Amino acid sequence: MDETERGRKMIQIEKVGVIGAGSMGSAIAALAASYGLEVVLLDIKGEANNPSRVARLGIEQALTRGDFFVPEAINNIRVGNLNEHFDLLSTCDWIIEAVVEDATIKRELFLNLKAVLKPRAYISTNTSTFTLKQLLPSGLDEWTPRFYATHFFNPPRRHILCELTNLVGERDKFLDAFSTFLSRDLGRRVLVVKDTPGFVANRLGIYSWVRAIRLGDELGITPEEVDALTGPAIGRPRSATFKTIDFTGLDILVLGVKNLRDATGDDFVLPSWIEHLFRQGKLGRKSGAGIFRFEKGVAFTFDPHAREYRPFLEPAIPGLKEALSKPFPERIWFLLELSNVYGYFLRRLLADTFAYVLTVTPEISPDIVTVDKALEWGFGWSMGPYAQMDYLGLAKVKTLLEESGHGSAIEVLGRAIRHGRFFGENKFLDLKAGGFIPSHVSPNAATVRYVELRRALDEAGVVKGPEEVWLMRVGSVERAVEQIRKIEQEQPAALVLVLSIDPKYPYGQLLDAAEKGDEAEIQRILGVTGDLLLTLARLRMPMIAVLDTDLSGLNTMVGLIADVVMAPVQIFVSPEEPKDRIPPFGAAALIDSLNPSLGGIFSEAGLVQILKKSCLVYSNTDKALEDAVWLGTKLRISGIKRRIINRLWGFSDKLKEEVSSLQTNIKNDAFIDAIRAATREVHRRAQEKEVGKNVYDSKRADR
Repeated sequence: MDETERGRKMIQIEKVGVIGAGSMGSAIAALAASYGLEVVLLDIKGEANNPSRVARLGIEQALTRGDFFVPEAINNIRVGNLNEHFDLLSTCDWIIEAVVEDATIKRELFLNLKAVLKPRAYISTNTSTFTLKQLLPSGLDEWTPRFYATHFFNPPRRHILCELTNLVGERDKFLDAFSTFLSRDLGRRVLVVKDTPGFVANRLGIYSWVRAIRLGDELGITPEEVDALTGPAIGRPRSATFKTIDFTGLDILVLGVKNLRDATGDDFVLPSWIEHLFRQGKLGRKSGAGIFRFEKGVAFTFDPHAREYRPFLEPAIPGLKEALSKPFPERIWFLLELSNVYGYFLRRLLADTFAYVLTVTPEISPDIVTVDKALEWGFGWSMGPYAQMDYLGLAKVKTLLEESGHGSAIEVLGRAIRHGRFFGENKFLDLKAGGFIPSHVSPNAATVRYVELRRALDEAGVVKGPEEVWLMRVGSVERAVEQIRKIEQEQPAALVLVLSIDPKYPYGQLLDAAEKGDEAEIQRILGVTGDLLLTLARLRMPMIAVLDTDLSGLNTMVGLIADVVMAPVQIFVSPEEPKDRIPPFGAAALIDSLNPSLGGIFSEAGLVQILKKSCLVYSNTDKALEDAVWLGTKLRISGIKRRIINRLWGFSDKLKEEVSSLQTNIKNDAFIDAIRAATREVHRRAQEKEVGKNVYDSKRADR
């Protein structure tokens, strides 16, 4: 049984206990509550007149940060304190601790949990530093199968990677089931890693930060210049090194580096000026000043040598502008060839990073695939280190390592040199054995496969997935029929349609054309829209619709005639229903054909409600595609639903009548007024979401 099949064994987790209401704990609680789970959030006891103040404050701050999908989800959380409400954890199916990074405190907490934990409950720690072996108290061996590290990334609503590891040291039925819960119920992109300090992403990502900081310090390169060189220039986020540290907090960096140094003995050492800022309480945005500071809109930078702030200096690095004009990763080659101090900085940084990655990968990761994806998904790298080495060429990488004196890493690199590269077609190099192994052997193969499938779908619009299932993104009706007919010629096992059509389509576009008096455009819109629905209604293969937008307009109708519909959880979490939802195009035809046999119980609003109640809800688009493909291989219906709609209920004829009626009514003032009102409502809601997003982003920027 492969990983995908094993992962379908579900576990029932309805109630979650979160211990620790700091920024991470409260954000995890908000995430679980937003996905409809019941949550208990506990922290230390406050003053006598407000004993649960700490937990309550944490959840209020989560609300302010925008950690909830909708504010109403806060009602799914019960707050309390560890002294008076510890027994509330006895009814939880999963308990996660997110307290301060202190191994002694965590072990004591787990010992106390033993007395209240329900049988078969899952327990996890959100540590980003300690191993499970360090945290499991003696005498709790019975926890072994259900004791995990679940390393969420902050903020979890935006960063969906979760590193997962267990004490067993390999995948088993418990890990598979819990991983499935994290991905399907909490929207996580799960990577199974080894139980080592910092796991994969933090161990390697923080090391690269430390090297960038120290090299900049040694070479006299300013913080602004370091950021200019370690951001998009080498395929990393715009926040680069120092801006990212200021955002997450210097305290997180300093304490994390210390813990990694103590746990691994590796070269995790920061320059003294970083420690100086930490001792001064200048922790970044959370304290109002860190490496950067803003006063009345003016930016200042901490000068590491003068130990004081000075005005921000826009970097003027020779060759950088030209490099950025080139596509990634081509620009890396250009930057490495710079003969100035900046070129030397980058050559050393990449050499040191590659050397560390090569040396520790067998210890921390099941394979090189997991290393690349952990840094791409967790730290925002455009290309993981092994893919980068393949791109640069192993001869070039060897030269970089030789120039920087990394002899032991060259020995590991030699195993790849013998094969010419780290990755081949559907295979990758096993660093221990020194030979290629098939990609599907990776414990994270399914996760990676469907992330890559989604990326390919977004880029190409149409892709052939596993098991002869084809996937097509429908963002516009233009040429959609042509694409579907091409897919039909391939005789696919099933068709997965990812729907992202404008929610006001086609009525908003018809309204615009009517107000302009553009008869030809009205005819064209009605023609292509009707053709698409008729083409889909006549398909003789299983069809799964994955909604990637709102339940309005044409998206709704396509969903109604699909065999299975999958919709994002965000559609369901809001208790409020739009008063003037754009009606599904073709709904009148379906209602008209259903009425004779079903007594007229349907309305356009009713059809939307039926669709909502019959949808499979997903929280993670990657997993939605995986489930859709799996369903496509299991469905053996060959379009029975659509044959009944067409032949028994006469949908095709009714749709043609509706199109004809629209051609007449589109000029009717009452029709135009009704559609205009519905269109305005859709626009208003879209603007509210955008305003909310902007407010959230600005609050994050101000912190």
